[in-house]
Amino acid sequence: MKSSVQTRFWGEYTTLGVLTLFAAALRCYKIEEWSYFIDELRSWESTLNASFLPLSSALRPSRQLFFWLMMKISFSTFGVSTIALRLFPFVFGVATIPLVYFPIKKLFDTRVALLSVFMLAVSPWHIYMSQMARWYTLLILLMFFALIAFYNFIESSKPTYFLLYTTLSFLAFATHLTGGFVPMIAGTYVLLLLVMRKFQSKSISSKTLWIILTIHVVLALMLLPELMDFIGVWTYLAPGIAGCKLRFGLSLGSDADKQAPHNMRFSRCNNAARFAGQLLILYL
Repeated sequence: MKSSVQTRFWGEYTTLGVLTLFAAALRCYKIEEWSYFIDELRSWESTLNASFLPLSSALRPSRQLFFWLMMKISFSTFGVSTIALRLFPFVFGVATIPLVYFPIKKLFDTRVALLSVFMLAVSPWHIYMSQMARWYTLLILLMFFALIAFYNFIESSKPTYFLLYTTLSFLAFATHLTGGFVPMIAGTYVLLLLVMRKFQSKSISSKTLWIILTIHVVLALMLLPELMDFIGVWTYLAPGIAGCKLRFGLSLGSDADKQAPHNMRFSRCNNAARFAGQLLILYL
């Protein structure tokens, strides 16, 4: 029995390690050669200007100051280069694989957790975002663990989880306005629990859930105008962004290979993910 448990243990973590290395290889592939997206130029500019911003601006929504300061450290360590520009998005993208595994395993089981991280490892969009000098992979982690912390708070009623949820939600919102969807999702979850009471945890009363829901409704109403303005701006810009497929080769020691179009980049990521998915289907 003990030998069987040890075999399952080592098999599980060996599989997780292989998936993490596989994810790292997919995200590392030609990371230095792909041409620059226009938003990456803004990241480069914001990183260089981050030192001149007051630390208090980190508390303002969607300022990404913490992210710019991390990028600044990367520039100071490795110099102004493609690798330095895309290092932290790559690190966060790869770290997502093992980090999300354990909460998913706790909620479901080992099989579901491994399948989930496999799908994330070969996700073309996640690979793409892990190679882009933007905060998207960091935001995914912050929002995921904020919602996990909220779920644990509802199940256990421990204030520590609520404090963690509040902190991560704030950091997500400070990173980008879309972090404001976290309290909206949490509020919707509480509403569903109040409607379907058989799913309520015994450790928390309906009265407490109503108080939590009220707080989240107020927060949602406060955030809604800013989020609607943000969505409206992107809706207005969408046709122009879709039409502007030019990618810029930033002269940071780049060569002609960096002029490879991003649609080819995404296509190759998609093909790799499709191939990996076919292998999974054959395995199952």
